[in-house]
Formats: sequence, C-alpha cells, structure tokens
Amino acid sequence: MTSETGGRTATDPTAQRSPNPGPGRVLKRIAAAIGLLLVLLIAGVALAPSSFWRWLIIREASHATGRTASIDGTVKVHAFSFNPSLVVEGFALSNAPWAKPKEMLRVKRFEATLSLRSLLGFHVIFPRVVLEAPAIDFERDASGRSNWDFPEDAAKKPTQASTAPLHFPAIQNLSVTNGSLTASDRLRKLTFNGQISVQENQANSSDNHALK
Repeated sequence: MTSETGGRTATDPTAQRSPNPGPGRVLKRIAAAIGLLLVLLIAGVALAPSSFWRWLIIREASHATGRTASIDGTVKVHAFSFNPSLVVEGFALSNAPWAKPKEMLRVKRFEATLSLRSLLGFHVIFPRVVLEAPAIDFERDASGRSNWDFPEDAAKKPTQASTAPLHFPAIQNLSVTNGSLTASDRLRKLTFNGQISVQENQANSSDNHALK
C-alpha cells in the first residue's frame, strides 16, 4: 500500500515484511540444530584425549568392583567407524585385602571392537576381542571368603539374588594368548596353576581352546 505526499511516495512498512515461516520450516531448523549438537557431541567424544578414557575406565572399574584399578600403558579409542575399537595396555585390578599381595587381574593388552549395528537390535556383538597375557588369580580362604566376591555382591543376601538369566554379548572372534590362571581354595585344600590359550572364530569351525 502506497500514498503520495508532496510528490513523495510512502510505502507501508507492513507490506515489505516477509511472511512468517510455517511450522514445517521451524521444525526443520530445530532438527538441524539438534543434528549439529549431536555431531559436535560425537566429535567431542571421539576426539577426547587418551587421558580422559584412562580416567573413565579406571573410575568405572573401581566403582563397579570396589577395588583399585590402574592402567600403566596407553589407551586408544577409534570412534569414527561402524565398528569402533578400544585398546588398553597394562590394565590391573587389585586383589581382596585378605588375599595374596598380587593383582587379582592383570592384562598386558586388551583390544575390542563393537558393532554399532548390533545395538539397533538390542543384542551387543563384539566382532573382535583380544587378550594378551592375562594373569588371573582366584582365591578362597578357609572361612569361605572369595576374592571374586566384590563388596556389593558380598553385601547381598541370598534372598536378594536375582534369578534372571545372564545375557552375555556375542564375540565373533576371540583371541587369548599367553594367559595364566592360578587358583587357591583353602576351604577344599586345592591349588591350580595353568596356562590359557584361546583362538575362536565363529566363521571358522577349527577353533582352538587350551587350558593346561
């Protein structure tokens, strides 16, 4: 709408305003913003330094077991893949206070890949798991205490135990080399010292398992 005043043409400012964006355009903008935030979040997690992953693994392992966890090697995470991978070198978990003064678990090198597609079916699949030189120590004293009973498990009463079946993730390719297992049962007066070697591939029927 225009009007002429003194030879000048005045334009109605409301006529030059662009129409308000429809709800579809607003939703597109919101979706784009959420997508950008997700990309930044994934990039931030993927680009996190190894010191962050070392701290996170130690914290979660210590919290879950009530023991002292440590990592004296490197930690590598490759997240930009359909099968993200994790490599941990020099992981150790302390023993029970009453047990032998040695780690309950020590792994020279641990490597695992996770299938992101398996998460869509709510069935976790690890295409590859590698354990190099795992050293495991199992102990039970004369009173029946076991070093594999962690504080939270020992505090549970038998009536509180869950009867639900355990669902373990699937491992397509498992490799265990130079492993060792020591077991001491003072209640039954039994001892065991053995070596562990596992080469298992679901696509290969000639799997090898050895426990000496």
